[in-house]
Amino acid sequence: MHRLLQGLCHLILLLGLAAMPVQAQTAADPRDTVVLVGDDWCPYNCRLDDARPGFLVDVAERTLRAGHRIDYQVTSWARAQRLVREHQADVLLGVTTTEAEGLTLSLPVAVDVTCFFVRADQAWEYTGPASLEHLRLGVIQDYDYDGGGPLDQLIQRRLRIHDKTLDIAHGPNATLSNFRKLLLGRMDVALESRFVGLYALGKLNMQQQIKTAGCNASYIGTIHYGTDPGNAKGMQILEALNQAISSMLKSGELQALARSYGVDIGIHPPR
Repeated sequence: MHRLLQGLCHLILLLGLAAMPVQAQTAADPRDTVVLVGDDWCPYNCRLDDARPGFLVDVAERTLRAGHRIDYQVTSWARAQRLVREHQADVLLGVTTTEAEGLTLSLPVAVDVTCFFVRADQAWEYTGPASLEHLRLGVIQDYDYDGGGPLDQLIQRRLRIHDKTLDIAHGPNATLSNFRKLLLGRMDVALESRFVGLYALGKLNMQQQIKTAGCNASYIGTIHYGTDPGNAKGMQILEALNQAISSMLKSGELQALARSYGVDIGIHPPR
């Protein structure tokens, strides 16, 4: 009987110890962690030390914060895509349709147009892909500029022959790097999304030194969240984001939030 009581006490003690870490973890933070990843593409997704996280991050946080803990990470665009495809992150921020091979995309959050940024003293204006011939171009690794159209084809041709008139920026600060090279005379034209370029100029106080020399009106892309279809949690998060985008678009909250970042999303609610 004594041995039986000892055994029961020992078993109860073991069960109590086994339960303790679970209870401690639950008490600390019961919410599931969702990993959002992108590059420095402000005002859509910004640096971690910026005053505001970015339009896309704000929408995600408003949607998910009640039931999830948000882990927002900023890295290079190439690495951000790889992390999502390898399920090391759940949601990719700021992805366009032509960058999304193998990914599932959310509803569009904004439209995207590529513009051409030059030094303020340059008289050059963009009139089509042919006007870029013989100019030194600044682009960002793995970016899509016109859905595989003439601009992307021009970049790929130069890339294949290692043309020195193509400068490819890498890393999370690629936009800022290209603008600094532009001012130093190391390139003639920097290609960038309209509102990303304008935001960067304001942040760097370069509005008097760099200007837009036209935009590619022949191709209007769309900006989305993306996840790998094999990531069950990512797919659930994408569905929650879709519901939020639709609701916020109808109420006008999405447009108002975008305007607070200086962005015109260019998308209208369905009638």
